Amino acid sequence: PVNVSIQSEVKYTSNVAAASNFTVTFNSNGGSAVSPITGQAWSSFVMPIPTKSGMSFAGWYTDEGLTKLYTNPVIPAANLTLYAKWTETSTDRWAEDREKALKQLDNALERMDEGDYSNANWQRVLVEYENGKYAIAIADPQPESEDVSVINKAVQDTIYAALNTAIDRMNAIPVLVL
Repeated sequence: PVNVSIQSEVKYTSNVAAASNFTVTFNSNGGSAVSPITGQAWSSFVMPIPTKSGMSFAGWYTDEGLTKLYTNPVIPAANLTLYAKWTETSTDRWAEDREKALKQLDNALERMDEGDYSNANWQRVLVEYENGKYAIAIADPQPESEDVSVINKAVQDTIYAALNTAIDRMNAIPVLVL
């Protein structure tokens, strides 16, 4: 028989960032005030949608130059400031499509029964609903031409894709099994 002796050293390290709280601060750039959100790294939150007279909210950006759109409603493992982008309401050629998508999202929520969920899971449904509203608000169709079929595809691939993703995420929350 052969005797073998194996010694190993196992080191465990903890990820302090995962247990720490971080703050997401919102600079609404002249829009309505938005309170900061503080929570554990990697926890989800509702993306707020501020208002500004005569303007349409066009998303939260990680830089003051408004070039890097922030789409993931999760608190990162560092403090973060987000900056609101605005466009003139009269120039939002997709406003009617957004309204239709928002109405469909409202209808989807109305079809759901709060009594079918635990309190925690119903709150998750509501978070997905609110973040769906944000995703629809920031969807930015960029058709390559003014051909109707190209425009329709661009709208479908952005605004209605955001709607469908939100509804899918709402429907993925587990219901109570009695």
